[in-house]
Amino acid sequence: MLKVVPKNASGWKNYKTVCVGISMHTANHHGDALAGLLSWANGSFNDIILDVSDTLHRHNYIAKGISPITAHRKALQDGDDWLAVNAGIIRSTTLSPRIFRWDHWLSHPDFPAIRRQFQKAFESQPVFNSAVVNDALAFYKRTQDNI
Repeated sequence: MLKVVPKNASGWKNYKTVCVGISMHTANHHGDALAGLLSWANGSFNDIILDVSDTLHRHNYIAKGISPITAHRKALQDGDDWLAVNAGIIRSTTLSPRIFRWDHWLSHPDFPAIRRQFQKAFESQPVFNSAVVNDALAFYKRTQDNI
């Protein structure tokens, strides 16, 4: 198990709940790295949320030419597989993490309104637009071989 030490997050000790965003195709969210992350969370908080970004990854499959419906199914299966492979690590925590999958957020009643707000900001605020585009390009460069 790897030791996790938070950096540049000075206020984290003020919170009782941690939300761990899971990217299934990132080495930091598998094996010893995941075990270390959950061990740290288990000893530092009263509640753990695992936010599994499974169907968010569908966009990467669509970019590779897979149809949207098939991409969604494939991404959902990726999430199922990740949960199955990591079930033992997840169960090893004394706290039982709450698990949210990306479709939970897509079906949330507030999602359409919040999405419209982000779309409006993207279209009307050049600094925000630039930040999103630059972040997307950096993500693509970092992960293009793993998509």
